Amino acid sequence: MKQQLKYLSLCFLAVGLWSCDDDEALIDTREVGANAVLVDRNISVLDQNEDVTIELFTNNVEFESITIEDGDGNVLTTANIGDGTATFSTSELGDFKFGDDEVTGTYDLRIVSMLSSGEVLNDPASINVDHAIELSEVDEITYLDPTSDEEETILGYSVSTFNAPIDDFMLEWKKNEAGTYVEADDITLNPEEGEIDLANLDYEAYDLAPGDTLYYRFTATSGSLQDQVVTSVVVVPQVFGSSESATISNDATATQFSFATGENYAEGSSEGEIIFTEVEGFEVVNDALISFVEVTEEDFFSTVDLMDAREAFEDGTPVTSVPNVEAGDVFVYKTTRTVEGEEVVAYGLMKVGDVTVVNGTAVSFEIEYKEGTIVE
Repeated sequence: MKQQLKYLSLCFLAVGLWSCDDDEALIDTREVGANAVLVDRNISVLDQNEDVTIELFTNNVEFESITIEDGDGNVLTTANIGDGTATFSTSELGDFKFGDDEVTGTYDLRIVSMLSSGEVLNDPASINVDHAIELSEVDEITYLDPTSDEEETILGYSVSTFNAPIDDFMLEWKKNEAGTYVEADDITLNPEEGEIDLANLDYEAYDLAPGDTLYYRFTATSGSLQDQVVTSVVVVPQVFGSSESATISNDATATQFSFATGENYAEGSSEGEIIFTEVEGFEVVNDALISFVEVTEEDFFSTVDLMDAREAFEDGTPVTSVPNVEAGDVFVYKTTRTVEGEEVVAYGLMKVGDVTVVNGTAVSFEIEYKEGTIVE
């Protein structure tokens, strides 16, 4: 309020008694010696029965009456004139509906003032109506991953009105569009503002899986009035890192390969994880903690996430030697990696590409692969 009055005072001094309400409809009031400026221009949908203030500036004249009109010139109400101010109730504005089912918008008004001098002022004004509830945006959360970036998983909320009291503030949730809202008993709301950390969501309690959408509905109540705001968050799967390409061959200088480093190594090296074999395939070397399960589902390599890969591996029979590979073969593998000094389990996918054959014998094959670690 202080900032608004400071602005109005400066505006008043800068242009004498010119209206500061609308740059496109400035009214020269230096001759009539008065001006009426709406101070309270922003209210909430819960402020449907609150008094808003008009600041009155005069110079040797008096305001005898002030009427509030809509944009079409229809009289909505008569303001109550006091000492230096006038007021009218927002209940006179209408039903707080703006277009199809819209409860927020702007009322374009005219402040029509009859002065003791016989002059009439006709000043433009507007009142913006917004939700009492304001939310930050969280578009998605990663399934079972509590390590997500906090800035991307914190759902912030706040509740404020122009003057209306908040009698109740509650939160409900549902799973997917067809779900039914139930109260979120696991979350205690601050009556003014707070945060919900979606990175630590109880997926089991909410029965959420990758691909589901979680809906939160916030409701603020003031008397018989309610304001509701809904936000939705998509649950996305944990995914692999980017795909990489390599070639495995019978070339003794590069016959070994490591998924961990993405490099080929010479025969006899202690760095590789698999090696090209004479039976035109590959096998695990150097006691690498890695094993493979072949999968035959179409588009498996390009469509599955980390959880799918783990399930496929656990449903299969792991091997450490694979003969006679062919273009299009797909394998899911399980291995261990050392991350920041700790051993973690990783799952990967490997797809066989072009196989080079010389004199009826395969001498090399290309692979595409990707790997990731499941966070739970």
